[in-house]
Amino acid sequence: MRILKLNLLAVALLLLGATNASAFAINMVARNSTTSLDVSDTITVDVFFDATAIGIKFFSVAVLNSDTSLLSYDPVASAAVSPKADPVAPGTSGGQPSYILYSATVGSGMTAQPAVYLIPEQTPAFLTFPSAPPVEQVNVNYLEVNPLDTFDTRATGLNIWIATLVFHVDATGDSQSLALNLSVPSAILQLGDTLVDLNTVALSAPITVTFVPEPTTAVLIGLGLLGLAISGRRQS
Repeated sequence: MRILKLNLLAVALLLLGATNASAFAINMVARNSTTSLDVSDTITVDVFFDATAIGIKFFSVAVLNSDTSLLSYDPVASAAVSPKADPVAPGTSGGQPSYILYSATVGSGMTAQPAVYLIPEQTPAFLTFPSAPPVEQVNVNYLEVNPLDTFDTRATGLNIWIATLVFHVDATGDSQSLALNLSVPSAILQLGDTLVDLNTVALSAPITVTFVPEPTTAVLIGLGLLGLAISGRRQS
């Protein structure tokens, strides 16, 4: 009987570990092409959240732009794009939904549980966070609508749109990346009074950005000679 109890306990711990490991995931995808980009092009990325556990009080994930000399985040353009949600709730901008994980009021009187949901910490678009150049860090931050109360989120969901970020191509060069990151000091996921081990949160792979090749010296010399030849013909 003792062996059976131990086996059941081991199975329960394994299931609990699997649940914790897969309870949260964050994914980022590009709306448009990220290859052969040139100056003045833009990249629009959407960020999505999977939450299969309740009780969220705060969460913050960083999107890292690896080289600000090539790409730059534009919060104004982000707020102006079409929202990635249907239907769109009042107050939603192109950069973020007005709320996520909404739970309606339950019960009445002294035992009532109020409506609970998460709201963006900055509106109408998320802001950059101080970071060491050339890296640019954009934090996607959410908090419970009333973080001082004792009622945390009761809703769950998959593929919840949480952010849209627009980046401008300012120069061309080597390939670079846009990557989700939970290793920065500002990252957090808190359930009630407990901090979640961020190593258990699944993140999608970085988005690789490539640019049109810069003209080589031989090409530039060839173009120069061609220009001289054309100029000589016109003069003759």
